Amino acid sequence: MKNASHRITLTLALAALVIVPASSFSAQTNTLESIQQAFEQASQDALTRYGQSLDSAMQSLKKSGDLDTYLVVEAEKKRFDVEKTVPTPTTAVKPISDAAATYYRGMAQLLRQYGTGLDGLIKRLMVQDKIDDAKAAKAEKDKAEFMLADTESKLPKQEEKPQPTESKPPIVGTWDVAYEIQNVRRTYEFSEGGVVVASGTGLEGNSKGTWKATAMPKGVLVDAEGGGALELWKPQKDGTWSVAHYERRDYPRGKAANVGVARRQ
Repeated sequence: MKNASHRITLTLALAALVIVPASSFSAQTNTLESIQQAFEQASQDALTRYGQSLDSAMQSLKKSGDLDTYLVVEAEKKRFDVEKTVPTPTTAVKPISDAAATYYRGMAQLLRQYGTGLDGLIKRLMVQDKIDDAKAAKAEKDKAEFMLADTESKLPKQEEKPQPTESKPPIVGTWDVAYEIQNVRRTYEFSEGGVVVASGTGLEGNSKGTWKATAMPKGVLVDAEGGGALELWKPQKDGTWSVAHYERRDYPRGKAANVGVARRQ
């Protein structure tokens, strides 16, 4: 029975692999929409393969007579059919945890390829003098980096490489943010416990509220507590931070509703 379970684990892991043709993000891709579509299709294909791997595993378990493992995989398949998500490997039981880890490793590889493809697209758009399109691609690249950090955080940590923790986000202080659309301006006062939008123009009147700032490997996630928006802040070489503002319903798959630059007062 041990060998049968090992074969099921291997079947699940191999079936969950994310394989993306290098041509999907090649130098011939000249629009953000096309490269986004390639990424979305690859992501969806990965989910589909994960579900198919569960079906295959249940068939193999029937033949081996392993009822206990069959019930585990069957329960996961029922959950997956409804939620269409892959569990975090560290919270799943075997053999699901192994398949989930393989899936997230593959998604991390996909996101790295996606980021590289976006870098190439940004350069080509700049050469073509399509500055606004290049800015949109840059915002998408920043989002991809946050998604990569989130994906990698789901993988089992290596004990010999403990992850450092931050007690507070690196943007504590007061910041002026200028957004491109509708001439929106905001002043943020960050503290260790959150952030208050002290003032804003170009909004529906002045906007005040508490936001939660969370440090991440690639920047800071600023989330409106109880609200419908969040922002991704990423440090730039000149000391400013790029800001991508999302409606909650559009994150992470949709486009940013607004982008801007944050400067410390």
